[in-house]
Amino acid sequence: MRPLLATAVALCSLSVLTAPALAEPTITEFSAGITAGSEPRDIAAASDGTLWFTENALIGRLGRITTSGTVTEFSAGLTIGGGPWSIAPASGGDMWFTENALLGSVGRTTLLGGVTQFTSGLTTGGQLRHIAEGPDDNLWAT
Repeated sequence: MRPLLATAVALCSLSVLTAPALAEPTITEFSAGITAGSEPRDIAAASDGTLWFTENALIGRLGRITTSGTVTEFSAGLTIGGGPWSIAPASGGDMWFTENALLGSVGRTTLLGGVTQFTSGLTTGGQLRHIAEGPDDNLWAT
């Protein structure tokens, strides 16, 4: 059992100044609307200006956050215990993600949160981690 280090989960916004400015970056944490203990794992920008993130906890979720900090979580269509790990945008506008559970899958979510999962052709136990769109417009996963 892991000790509880904090009761809140937070996503951070980091504003970095370009050189030659040496001022400290501005960091803003957002935790409202994020399920405590959800273990946010990865984050990527979507074509509509929102950011999507994965929550790797037992009840895995996908989250969408606006740059002002409004969070919406999605779990419908995800495998319980699936462990959403990585998320990346695709040229068609949807977001693609991996689940690293023992069965593993690749999933697609629309920007409204509709999830479709794919397992055909994947090795059982593959425990997929990262995903990215390649220059050939195919999605590549490890």
